[in-house]
Amino acid sequence: MSSSSIFRKKRRMTKQLLNSIRKNDPFLSYVDLRHCNFCDGFNSIADAIGTNTSIEWFVLDNRQLNRDGQIRAMANALRINTSIKELDIYNSSTRNKEYEIQVLSEALGINSSIETIRIHDYQIGEISLKLLLPQVITVNTSIRTIELIHCTKWTKHEMILLSNALKINSTITSIVFVGESIRNKGLMLLADALKVNTSITSIDFRNFKIRNEGLKAITDVLETNSSIKKLVFSRNQIGYEGITMLSNALKFNSTVTTIKLPYNNINDEGLKVLSDALRFNSTITDIDISRNDFSNGGFKLFVETIKVNTSIKVITLCGMYLEVEGAKLLAETIRVNTSITNIDFSFNHIENEGMKILVDALKVNYYIKNIELYGNKINAEVEPDLVNVLQYNYSIERIKGIYDSKIYRLLEPKNRKQRIIEWMPWKNHHICRELEPRFHDIVLTLLYLFFISQIFLRREKLRQRPLLLKKQKI
Repeated sequence: MSSSSIFRKKRRMTKQLLNSIRKNDPFLSYVDLRHCNFCDGFNSIADAIGTNTSIEWFVLDNRQLNRDGQIRAMANALRINTSIKELDIYNSSTRNKEYEIQVLSEALGINSSIETIRIHDYQIGEISLKLLLPQVITVNTSIRTIELIHCTKWTKHEMILLSNALKINSTITSIVFVGESIRNKGLMLLADALKVNTSITSIDFRNFKIRNEGLKAITDVLETNSSIKKLVFSRNQIGYEGITMLSNALKFNSTVTTIKLPYNNINDEGLKVLSDALRFNSTITDIDISRNDFSNGGFKLFVETIKVNTSIKVITLCGMYLEVEGAKLLAETIRVNTSITNIDFSFNHIENEGMKILVDALKVNYYIKNIELYGNKINAEVEPDLVNVLQYNYSIERIKGIYDSKIYRLLEPKNRKQRIIEWMPWKNHHICRELEPRFHDIVLTLLYLFFISQIFLRREKLRQRPLLLKKQKI
């Protein structure tokens, strides 16, 4: 295909996109302008976006804002648009000028619909696009989530500006850092802001390679901050020292409910430290320790803690290759624990033998609702046993990783409700229809006792009625 034909094709696609935006196509909720070749049509697209009411997610590449008129046209569009909720801005291989940052920040400061803003800042320019963020969140009160994805190294000046902005802001609830971009001193400045900020509830460091000094600054925040509920340290390789600092902070923390620690080189000793912390903590409900370096020996210590913990409801244990021995340990927990509702045990190679052990445990557990078992080499041999369990365990709503049409049919909401009603002796009673299956026997027993007592009372009244009539005559 020649360059001229490619050019004509891109121009035709641009015209189609422009028509769809102008017509407020209800199916056009996502617009990505990164790979479009607009030539002289960029301003028309910007004007159409300003009045559009269907776009909810908009992706913009800063390379396209190479003229003053284009920058101002897009800024005006973002200023008046009322439908966009998520905004991605890329800053790949460009050199920003001060007025570009100023124009965009003023527009985003006025916008009242954007709730999530993502800055993708791969290469540093004369003025980094990261400087846009502190100016915006200082005045904007609609933004709830900021994500900084694969940004270049933050300078001390940039971190001071961001830290001061977060101290003032009272609406942002989630902040995400992806990629190694902040040094220890920058994390200390961020920690100072989090000690003051009372609105942020979620902190996410992904692929950050956070060091002990920086992690210590973040864990110290947990001692005084009472708003953070979710902590994500994914692919940070924190190791034993890092998990020890985090566990000590979690022992007496009463606000964090979700903690995710995949890919962190947590060994048996590190898992033991975390397990000890969970014995004291009574607020964590969701924990993810996937893809770490512990063995079945360390997993056994963790299981012993989970048996007595009554707050954890969601456990993720993916990619640990715990095999049949791990399935036995998990089955022991399922038999005893009554709080866990969701389990992800994917990619552990439990095979048919391990699955049969889990199925036997599910026969006596009426609390688990969702199970994920991808990549466990389970074939059709165990499916009849699982179908048999589903015939009377009505708490299970979803099983992922087992591809059997009969199981999927049994787990459909309408069929699940019908099976509950068919199983119940008192089929049409509305109270029984709404309650969980494990309470059915109790409810039915009470109902039977109530009706029997009514029968006896009725008979007693009929027996005493002639005596009352005689007394009245006398």
